Amino acid sequence: MEGKNAYKPLIDTNIKLKNTKVILLVFVGFLSVFFGGLPSVARAAALFFSPSAGSYNLTKSFSVNVYVSSADQTMNAASGIVSFPADKLQVTSVSKTGSIFNLWVQEPSYSNSAGTVNFEGIVLNPGYTGSQGKILTITFKVKGGGNAPLIISSGSVLANDGQGTNILTSAGRANFTLEIPTTGPTPPESVTPTASAGFPPAPVITSSTHPDPNKWYSKKDARLAWNLPVGATAVRLLLSHIAEGTPIVSYSPPINSKDFTDLEQGIWYFHVQLKNNKGWGGITHFRLQIDIDPPAPFSIEFIDGKETYNPQPTVLFDTTDALAGIDYYKVKIGEGDFFTLSSDETVKSNPYTLPLQAPGKRTIIVQAVDKAGNITTGCKEKTISRNPK
Repeated sequence: MEGKNAYKPLIDTNIKLKNTKVILLVFVGFLSVFFGGLPSVARAAALFFSPSAGSYNLTKSFSVNVYVSSADQTMNAASGIVSFPADKLQVTSVSKTGSIFNLWVQEPSYSNSAGTVNFEGIVLNPGYTGSQGKILTITFKVKGGGNAPLIISSGSVLANDGQGTNILTSAGRANFTLEIPTTGPTPPESVTPTASAGFPPAPVITSSTHPDPNKWYSKKDARLAWNLPVGATAVRLLLSHIAEGTPIVSYSPPINSKDFTDLEQGIWYFHVQLKNNKGWGGITHFRLQIDIDPPAPFSIEFIDGKETYNPQPTVLFDTTDALAGIDYYKVKIGEGDFFTLSSDETVKSNPYTLPLQAPGKRTIIVQAVDKAGNITTGCKEKTISRNPK
């Protein structure tokens, strides 16, 4: 798709779009006159990505949809340039399947050297009105690690008003975490080897502060305990970031618990080994996962603007958490109660369409909760106007 089909300047495309619409959209003058007398509500359109976040490993492929939202005004054309980091992502295909466009001014094209995807299309009369009009699907292959932002670096959404008015007010962003898997064996969660004959058995480790080695906790102080069998004469301990470490700190006579305070965030491994008159027994490894930082700050965006006639407005909100990851979101609308959305549900179906709302102004509050229970909150006001129709 590169080289011969390279993308032409956007300004030339906009001229072609306007000329094409003069032929295709004859009756829009009547619509402009009819709607001209209605109460003033901000007309807004948006281009956005779905999903807008996620984590993918090296060499894996994933797809991102580009959508248009124009809930308050009929649109009939859109164009844009999607920019991506060419050192981290490679486009393998661009699909028009399921697109609302039924006429393409120029076929979608991409350049992996420039890190761009380009599109320009038209929706024939009567145009499109809605919050999730699919434009195209981009499939990427991961070629490097780190954060990979997607942005719509240039774009337009043209109203079906006979004038080709650009009503684009919001161009969405997406950010993906690209991971390079580590090699070697999978770190243990909690391992207790079988004891050799005559040697002390590997102890069973428990924790009253971090009981489940598979879960994250927002506690920096940890208490661990283990059983001491009859005949135990010493114990060796180690707390480290090494999954299968060998204990080196000895206690004789043996102790059966250990407290740690003000531990750093991250994944820790606690190792215990017992000794009797035959020698040292097997080693038990126990994992601790600590995250005290809340998710990254985020904003709430209304795809159809701060004011709309749409009784079910569509919102965008997502964030990331560096250690534990996002567990779920809680949403509160006006004076209503909080309700919960799982992070998978929200990320996969982003944007999220709110339940049916009555006209009026209300505050939307969203809380992002990570897997350790830390919370970040965002809020924004939304006005739903009574539809004059």
